[in-house]
Amino acid sequence: MIRATPDDVPFLCVAGERFHAAQKLPGQYNPLTFSRYAEHLIGHGVVFRTEIGMIGGSIRSMPWDSTYRSAQESFWWSEDRQGMALLAAFEGWAQEQGADEVRMAFLHGHKAHAVIRKLSGAGYQSEETGMVKRWS
Repeated sequence: MIRATPDDVPFLCVAGERFHAAQKLPGQYNPLTFSRYAEHLIGHGVVFRTEIGMIGGSIRSMPWDSTYRSAQESFWWSEDRQGMALLAAFEGWAQEQGADEVRMAFLHGHKAHAVIRKLSGAGYQSEETGMVKRWS
């Protein structure tokens, strides 16, 4: 497990492109945009990487309680079966930062049942449902 530095941004951009394509995410992948986002997380949150995987996120306060701190995952992608190791690194970092919880999100389209099974087995519970409306 490697904690990413700015030197890892080119790798993260390649992984981000693979994630975008595999998930069939909307919009066109822009490596410059993703590199800026990854650099921001590296400086103000955390990004961990493996040979073909990554997880990144940051600590946020709840809108209704500034003392309750939530580590919120921004992206989580692994092609080397190291997804749970990435998650463990993120959780460890979150605990070190004094987070009260970790919030994970996932897309329903790609291996959603496997992700639910893995997260449930790691002690996560379903709490929120998101919905999207697109015009294009």
